[in-house]
Amino acid sequence: MAGKALGRGWIAGAVLVVAAYGVGLGGIHAPKVGDEYLYRQIVRVTGESGHWLPLRSEEGITDRKPFLFFWTGLAATDGGHVVTLVRLRAPIVAQTLLLALLVFLWARRLTGRRERGLLAAALFLGFFSTFRYGRTFLTNMPEALFTFAAWFGVWLASEVGLAKAPAAYWRRWLGVGLALGVVLLHRSFVLWLPFFAAAKLFLIGERGGDWRRMAREDGPGLALAFVVSGLCFALWPLLDPQPGEILRTFLLDENMGKVNSGGYLRGLVVGDYNLTRIWLGHLFNAGPLAPLVVALPFVVFR
Repeated sequence: MAGKALGRGWIAGAVLVVAAYGVGLGGIHAPKVGDEYLYRQIVRVTGESGHWLPLRSEEGITDRKPFLFFWTGLAATDGGHVVTLVRLRAPIVAQTLLLALLVFLWARRLTGRRERGLLAAALFLGFFSTFRYGRTFLTNMPEALFTFAAWFGVWLASEVGLAKAPAAYWRRWLGVGLALGVVLLHRSFVLWLPFFAAAKLFLIGERGGDWRRMAREDGPGLALAFVVSGLCFALWPLLDPQPGEILRTFLLDENMGKVNSGGYLRGLVVGDYNLTRIWLGHLFNAGPLAPLVVALPFVVFR
């Protein structure tokens, strides 16, 4: 009886969480970030133009940004013709809850206990900007979802061997590449570097610290994921009617221009988005959960 009561309690908690994220979904007073205003404008103006590429704002063609995030808004608003807060925010909230589901699955798989998985999902939803902001809309949720999915795929792929289960091996690494490709189409190709660097470190650890074994067993899968994700990102200039502008404004000016000017290296220690501010920002977002966030690196290291 106690187990059934506990199960019903977790179900009731899950329903409450979903309801909490749905409250004020279309309300004009729901806390939000400034990015939402530009997002709404680009979706509306691009929809009015009759073409989903290039993306447009009231000032004309925008600085080129990967399109997939805005296409989500266009699909949710009937091509930009019914731009309401409910329609714009609903896909983002749905992706928030899907990410919580992935957190549950990962924690349950790691611990072998459903209760730990449910607790992890609840902590994730409680942490992710709800204590500080209480907002239903977070513009980087799509890339967070698919980055987590890609990382989950790396973990699952590490459990199968190319020699013993080639079909499962290639299928899982293909999934990693597709999920990462979606991330790149939401944000930028520069996410290749941190993702594959972290994946290699993780896989070396899984292979007992033997990097040669990692290269032999996981190298082909990593190469497949790299190529597939790159091909996904290549869809952008293929679909855009002005691919040359993508090269000039996005690749050269916005990304490589920061490297050429020393912006990235200097920005590690100074400026509005230096590493210290970014790391401490997670503590501010956590609110009352900040002590858990501080303890987490020590627990993982131990």
